[in-house]
Amino acid sequence: MSKEKLKNKIKNKTARICIIGLGFVGLPLAATLSECGFFVTGFDKSKKIAGLVNKGKHHLGPEPGMSELMRKVKGKLKATIDGSIIKKSDIIIIAVPLYVKNKKPDFTILNSTFEDIERNMKDSKEEKLIIIETTTPIGYTEKMARQIAKKTRKALGQDLFAAHSSERIQVGHILEQLRGLPKTVGGVEPKSTQLVCKLYSNFTKTIPISSSRAEEAVKIFEGVYRDVNIGLANELARFAAKADIDIFEVISAANTQPFSHLHQPGVGVGGHCIPTYPWFIINEAGQLGTETKITKTARLLNDSMPKYVLEKLRKKLKKNGKTLKNSKIAVLGLTFKPNSLGTHHTMSEIFIKLLRKHTNNIIAYDPFIKSETDLPYEIKLAKNIEEALKGRDAVVVMTEHDKFKKIKFGGTFIRKRNLFGSGK
Repeated sequence: MSKEKLKNKIKNKTARICIIGLGFVGLPLAATLSECGFFVTGFDKSKKIAGLVNKGKHHLGPEPGMSELMRKVKGKLKATIDGSIIKKSDIIIIAVPLYVKNKKPDFTILNSTFEDIERNMKDSKEEKLIIIETTTPIGYTEKMARQIAKKTRKALGQDLFAAHSSERIQVGHILEQLRGLPKTVGGVEPKSTQLVCKLYSNFTKTIPISSSRAEEAVKIFEGVYRDVNIGLANELARFAAKADIDIFEVISAANTQPFSHLHQPGVGVGGHCIPTYPWFIINEAGQLGTETKITKTARLLNDSMPKYVLEKLRKKLKKNGKTLKNSKIAVLGLTFKPNSLGTHHTMSEIFIKLLRKHTNNIIAYDPFIKSETDLPYEIKLAKNIEEALKGRDAVVVMTEHDKFKKIKFGGTFIRKRNLFGSGK
């Protein structure tokens, strides 16, 4: 089958698309492409998720517009736990997570995904287009594309096409940003870039990038920028606390200057993205014979913020004649971001584990966490905010959900607005 036929399939919306991974990235993309008129099937190893999708529902929590979109594509968007769907698809889009383990990328899930692709593409005589949405270290897309080409006896740029197109969405704004932000696209060779741009231009503007390597760097550099900026804000906030000045007032005023874009300080940086991407280049920098001092310092500083919160708590309790050991403490907010789901690499988890070294008298509450099984660690959960606050000596807000804005508590109370009070 010629390249022109695949191009025409995309143009005529007859291309069959398989999206591997139906999480916060894969499912909205699958539903959006289905809404555009393509034949889309989501492949996920979770029976529960696949079942929800086939019923026109989703598992992404209070995500604006998703419920309406899922109802709209019900019956058109399919989901399966059978990997053989890859064999029947013209376009395979990878949207599985890549975690960091011991400060190095853990390719277990991604490599397993590519094994599924290789196994199901071996006997295929048709053209295939592979798109990686997962943020990967620089060079990974090209490496895996060449590996698949070799194992399936296909030729890159002829009957096998591969590209990287970084997801650029934020939880709580997924559909708005998926349709509103341009998609950067970098192919292993030019024909791949053209095909992906043609596909994604159905729902947003596309920006062709010179190579998959350069496109991989786009998303990593975006993440590093935010991590470093937040690290800078946290460093300045800690200084401001010692200098007895209001960091939030200063940042607000400083950012009226058009060249100042200071981020907000806080308890650190959580989630799948920002805490992960800097390690991609930190690890590779040594191999390339260069350094990433600022990037590494910011990453370590942001991960140290739960320890800073713990020390602030200890000092405030001491002023009230209490110690960590003899205090009953409530931790509010267990997701990595306000008003959303997501419990991967949260500052709450780090803080609770640090706090446990001093006391086990801890209770937690988060309106988005329904069961203790939703968490990757053990903690006693309160059924509601009233139960969480009752009889507590101290309350620490780690994730600033809107439902926590009007909390009134008479004991030791730590949240973002008073975390960086005077250190004197």
